[in-house]
Amino acid sequence: TTLATHTMWKDRSIPPLVEDWRSLNSAGKEIPRESFGEHLKIRVKETMLQPYKPENFLRLIQYDMQVFQRFITRRIPENSVIVIVGDHQPPLVTRRQHGTETIVHVISRDTTFLQQFSSDGFSTGFRKDVDAPGVITHADIFPILMRNLHATNQRDSLNSPLSRN
Repeated sequence: TTLATHTMWKDRSIPPLVEDWRSLNSAGKEIPRESFGEHLKIRVKETMLQPYKPENFLRLIQYDMQVFQRFITRRIPENSVIVIVGDHQPPLVTRRQHGTETIVHVISRDTTFLQQFSSDGFSTGFRKDVDAPGVITHADIFPILMRNLHATNQRDSLNSPLSRN
């Protein structure tokens, strides 16, 4: 889930992209467990005092996508399926009539598997096909994913040289 965009879009709320997240601690040293709450309170107060900048919303989305890209390319096995559920529209910037829809991305190296999602309104890339079927709910994601995984499993078992009577 993309939640970095929940940080009020202030300059200090956008962390640098680093190799080791622990290096983001103050001066690179660990914060003692007993003072972590106080440290967090100070950081939140400092962040809240910064000016609000709507353009940082896009920078936070870019940050999320860079983190996902690094994680997927460095840590995820090749045969994985990744589902990214986007964040809702920012209520401070958008009006109710703009909606609260979120974007869902399904990422896999199996292009045949991914093509199965087109009947559910998914399209290649990061833009929705405007002619595709309507909105799905979060509760719809799991059944769609399971149906398409099952269809892929069935297809793969038919193409497998192993068989069983």
